[in-house]
Amino acid sequence: MTPPPPAALPGLVLRPTEAADEGFLQALYASTRADLAALPLPDAAKAALLAQQYRSQTAHYRARFAAADFSLVLLDGAPVGRLIVARGRHELHLIDISLLPALQGRGIGTQLLAGLIAESDASARPIAAHVACSNPARAWYARLGFRSLADDGVYLRLHRPCADAAPAMEAQA
Repeated sequence: MTPPPPAALPGLVLRPTEAADEGFLQALYASTRADLAALPLPDAAKAALLAQQYRSQTAHYRARFAAADFSLVLLDGAPVGRLIVARGRHELHLIDISLLPALQGRGIGTQLLAGLIAESDASARPIAAHVACSNPARAWYARLGFRSLADDGVYLRLHRPCADAAPAMEAQA
């Protein structure tokens, strides 16, 4: 059962990303890659590696999910994260949700995902997502009704059925 969303956070809005957001988005990406930041490299080499990885990820997402909504998450007008969602005919694909580490655990991500879950239920389209096996957010996804469909050793393929499909999926398990 999906927990109720947290009380609405006033001032939490999404808007399409713009070229002017690139500096923030690159810094956000770097904040999510503690594994790369911990490499025994000079700071300049780490910064170059993180910038290159951000550019590669962005190019991949833009090429593979060209029709996706690339959104900046704003809280009281300040950028705090990003949300990328591809809305297909038969499913919603959560490509990325990232928040600044200092703002994680405050209900922002849960509110964002609650909106996507409501859209999923209203449109009868399940949500697909991938998460790194090492990502501690796996437990968060599970609390929100996502189940693992596949594990390739690096990523888990997650699925959250829409409300109408939930009883049928449970009966099949």
